[in-house]
Amino acid sequence: MKNSAFRLSIAALIIISCGAAGHQEVRLPEPLPRNTAGDLIANARRHLGEPYRYGGRSSKGWDCSGFVTYIYFKSTGIALPRSAHDIFLDCARFSYSGGRPGDLIFFKKQNSQRTTHVGIYVGRGEFIHVSTSSGVVISSLYEPYFRNSFIGMGRPRLEKIARR
Repeated sequence: MKNSAFRLSIAALIIISCGAAGHQEVRLPEPLPRNTAGDLIANARRHLGEPYRYGGRSSKGWDCSGFVTYIYFKSTGIALPRSAHDIFLDCARFSYSGGRPGDLIFFKKQNSQRTTHVGIYVGRGEFIHVSTSSGVVISSLYEPYFRNSFIGMGRPRLEKIARR
């Protein structure tokens, strides 16, 4: 009896110490420096009014991820994945309260399991993105559609993403 209680105590200590040693606090990447975030947002604003096109990656027509990957690469040299869902997976994610200008903002359709839309947060509840009906626009996170489909914000984890 004494021997089994001793073994149980040792087993519990091993499990507890392994759990403590294996636990690492995930640190959020730093936000873009103000001047870089400002350049990124200024570059994005230059495209306001340009049209939407499925799979589009140029001023002739953009889709949401084509626009975000182009602007991000042009402004920072960071090459993001091509789809909104893959960008979401490669970012450190956090809630709206941690958002800074230049961060990415993600949405999904009500019945979807995947991220379906991405934009660039510009501050004060607004983000720039590509709307299927209006092209490149600035919208408010407080609009009912976006408020209800918002899933989070993110910053690229540079260790997962190519930098050129």
